[in-house]
Amino acid sequence: MIKPTIGRKVHYWPFPHERAFETSQPFDATICFVRGDTAIDVAINNEFGNSMPGRPCTLAQDRAPVPGECSWMEFQIGQAKAQADSAVAVHVVGGTLAGEQPGG
Repeated sequence: MIKPTIGRKVHYWPFPHERAFETSQPFDATICFVRGDTAIDVAINNEFGNSMPGRPCTLAQDRAPVPGECSWMEFQIGQAKAQADSAVAVHVVGGTLAGEQPGG
């Protein structure tokens, strides 16, 4: 799970009536306030770059978002996964764990 913080970018998945034309692309959104790991307030820009009224929004973590919710961008998910994978990786150098002195 990625911890939401103020100023980070997310995708906002609009309701059909919020779109000017039919597309599967999300809108740009910025986190303005964090209420919890899945509860955020966002400022949203539509497909023309025009600001929409800010609103509280659910941040879909580890599942697909539904209209009216936000999600992390694929790049952010990949970066978080890479960091998590490197944090649990054990590196062996010359038969010893990295940072361990030979012989003990």
